[in-house]
Order: sequence, then C-alpha cells, then structure tokens
Amino acid sequence: MRAQPVLAVPHLAAFGAVNAYLWKRTGKDRIPVLVYSAALLAMSLAALDSGSPRTAAGGALFLASDTLLALEKFGGLHLPAHEGLVMATYTSAQALLACGAAA
Repeated sequence: MRAQPVLAVPHLAAFGAVNAYLWKRTGKDRIPVLVYSAALLAMSLAALDSGSPRTAAGGALFLASDTLLALEKFGGLHLPAHEGLVMATYTSAQALLACGAAA
C-alpha cells in the first residue's frame, strides 16, 4: 500500500460514506459503531498492505460483510437474500484471510 496509496481510497471512501449515512441513525450506539467501523477499516487496510492479494480481498470482503449488517440494523436497508449475502461475504472473507495467513 505504501507503494500505491491510491489502493486505500475505496476503503476510506466506504468508511466515510457509510458512517456519514449512519451518523443520525445510530443514536446512542453512534460512538461504538464509529469505533468498530474504524477497527474494520484498520483491518482492511492492514490486509491490503500485506502484499497478498488473497488477504487483501479477504479484508475487503470482511469490511463489506459488516457494512451490510450495519446498513440493515441501523440504516433500514433490507436487501433480497440479505442473510445469504452477509454469510457469503463473511465466509469468503474468512477463507481468504486464512489462506493468505497460511501462505
């Protein structure tokens, strides 16, 4: 990532956009949601910086999985097959992260 910091832009943009959208919707959970999303951002950026395409993809999918959960819980977004999308992104993320760590 140090060589190509532009790769971090989608992660940062997603973090900013989701938190801006959820800001008024999270109420008393605003600070915990912000702290947790910052931790997810740090994890996805660390995965991106690992040098492993699998790990980077796993970090991005994990960020996407938890974003879907937050948008449903706080943002009122109800996608068709929501649970399936969450589980698909989550399990794929875990598999990619594990494969990246094992390599």
